Amino acid sequence: MTEIWDVDLEAQGPDWERYSSLLEENERARAWKFVSMELRQRYAVTRGVLRILAGRKLNRAPEDIRFEYSAHGKPSIAHASNIFINVSHSGNRAAIAFSSAEVGVDIERVRSFSEPMNLVRRFFSVQEREVFEGVRSEDQEVLFFRCWTRKEAFVKALGAGLSLGLDTFTVPMLADCSDRPLVQDPRTPERWWRFVPLELEDGYVGTVVVDPTAEDIKQRQWLGLDPNSSSTIRQVQNS
Repeated sequence: MTEIWDVDLEAQGPDWERYSSLLEENERARAWKFVSMELRQRYAVTRGVLRILAGRKLNRAPEDIRFEYSAHGKPSIAHASNIFINVSHSGNRAAIAFSSAEVGVDIERVRSFSEPMNLVRRFFSVQEREVFEGVRSEDQEVLFFRCWTRKEAFVKALGAGLSLGLDTFTVPMLADCSDRPLVQDPRTPERWWRFVPLELEDGYVGTVVVDPTAEDIKQRQWLGLDPNSSSTIRQVQNS
């Protein structure tokens, strides 16, 4: 089973100190390295929600959760080898994934920028460039970030970091991933990965990439800290 939690960081901002109280000292120190208070709060909320959800999975207090990191920075929960996690944030939203198999998630706020073709030529595969060049200019922004999240989520699922060139593999380009729902692992050809688009508020795109053995995929909305509220968890997607 795979769960992806959609977190509205702006809505949770007023409670950021409560989330921060759950963090380890090194996490709080990292939060204070951000230049703006807004970024500090978003980091604290994201890490706090991650801890709360991990604690629920393991029946532990959020502040007792310990994280480990691979050589390429992929996070995992210490002493919980059967639970895989991944985190992404952009703008005022975060996505937190829990799965019974390896998983990667990425979200991006769609925004304008100059000379997108420079990035397309540098990071997209030949097939992806052909698709990008064939769409109207007004549709290129969404397509760029849709493709970008899929590449980032794939690399994160693999745990490859910067060691895998983004132009060395091809991801689904259609909104529903129907053109390429499974993608072959470029390092282990006998292994395949499943791509699933996330349903996010307007202006955001996102993708989760997971081992196909994790068939049950649910997207949920994090609504707040109140433990007595049944609306804290709201299922918003089944796949």
